Amino acid sequence: MVVVGHSQCGGAAACVAAASAPPPAEQPDAPLLRWLAPLTNLARSLDVASQQPTEALSLLVKESVRRQVQNLTKTETIKGAWARGEDVQIHGWVYDIPTGTLIDLGMTHAPDL
Repeated sequence: MVVVGHSQCGGAAACVAAASAPPPAEQPDAPLLRWLAPLTNLARSLDVASQQPTEALSLLVKESVRRQVQNLTKTETIKGAWARGEDVQIHGWVYDIPTGTLIDLGMTHAPDL
């Protein structure tokens, strides 16, 4: 299983921009804003507003991939597969669009076989 983020992600860029503004008083009601809210909160926790936009975006994309890999390791489906001895591996990568390369974040999770 592979979790892949990508450079120049428009959704992540919007979250970097939103993280620079004060948090809204109420939960967003637009579906897209609700969907992006956790990523915006992650951007705030990384203090991306204090960084250059390019670095902030790269950091957010990488950290999002790391978090999603961690989230997958906690699901009943993955834990069950590992308990049954299945060789399910989870990898975290980022696709760099300008160079066409994959960046391995070095966070492969695999069962203890």
